[in-house]
Amino acid sequence: MTARAFVSHPTRVFGLGRAQSVHPTAAFHIHEDMPVGNPLGRISIGKGSYIGKEVEFATCNFIIVGDDTSIQDYCRISGDTEIGAHCVFAPYIFIGSGHHRFRDRPEWLIRDQDKAVFDDPGIAVEPITQPVIIEDDCWLGWNVVVCPGVYVGRGAIIGANSVVTSDIAPYEIHGGSPNRRTGERLRFLPPHSLDAMNDRDLPYLYRGFDLRQARLQVTRAQGFAEAGNRSSVVLEAAVGKQVSLRGIWLGKPGVIKLRLNGVDCGAQVVDPGPFEISAAVPERGNGISVEGSGPVPKSLSTYTYVEIEDVTPDQASHPDGAARYGLSTISVVP
Repeated sequence: MTARAFVSHPTRVFGLGRAQSVHPTAAFHIHEDMPVGNPLGRISIGKGSYIGKEVEFATCNFIIVGDDTSIQDYCRISGDTEIGAHCVFAPYIFIGSGHHRFRDRPEWLIRDQDKAVFDDPGIAVEPITQPVIIEDDCWLGWNVVVCPGVYVGRGAIIGANSVVTSDIAPYEIHGGSPNRRTGERLRFLPPHSLDAMNDRDLPYLYRGFDLRQARLQVTRAQGFAEAGNRSSVVLEAAVGKQVSLRGIWLGKPGVIKLRLNGVDCGAQVVDPGPFEISAAVPERGNGISVEGSGPVPKSLSTYTYVEIEDVTPDQASHPDGAARYGLSTISVVP
């Protein structure tokens, strides 16, 4: 289906042309006149994704939808939201990163508190927006509500009519209002080494990899699993040890940036063909922020969280750029 949906800012809504299908009744709004309005706000839709009837996206800052994700009819994504690849959304799902104001000046009418924050965001008692992150390969059932600030780990399943008010760990199954754990798809136990050739290791190629079986048949024949511009891997705890990544770079020389446990570990130039990158695993220490550090999902804080980013100059400026490398093995080295 040709995308003819409403788009408020055509130069800042990316990926509609590479989606599998975008229903003409879908709408993509970027608001610049809100308290947290951002003139650089954007919406990005992954390749092969499906956007159903009367689906509505609305944000001041960002909404990101990964590759091969389907969002069925009448879903609404409101506010700062990142949805991973290969996710399945049933109809009538609501995700919101903000809410009406009722604590800033509680004696006032809610509408008046909303207006006051609109006029002066500095008076807000709580954050105006708390981003929602849903990792790869998640399935959300009919009529699910996901509340501000929630993190949904990779591979999670959320039952129909659930109201998700708290984080969900990888591969857990949740239901109810508020949500509670009812089971698991598999035991999430990150190992000390991963091999892209083995299916048992796929859950720990945590984010940004193309793990469709049809695609894996192609890339495994070349010795790797294809990685995206920004990917992440989870290994066992390994503070003070080294992590080694082996892979294959496709095309012209590039630059890969590595972060371990949220700490910037530098960038390395890689030439076409096989490459290896290694770095020592730092300790952030009791959640204290250090220079060059960033957020690590709370449910992954006891493991080694590896982030890999393709920062090749001619690709970094293109949010829809294609992946150009893959990983073969990732290991903890004593």
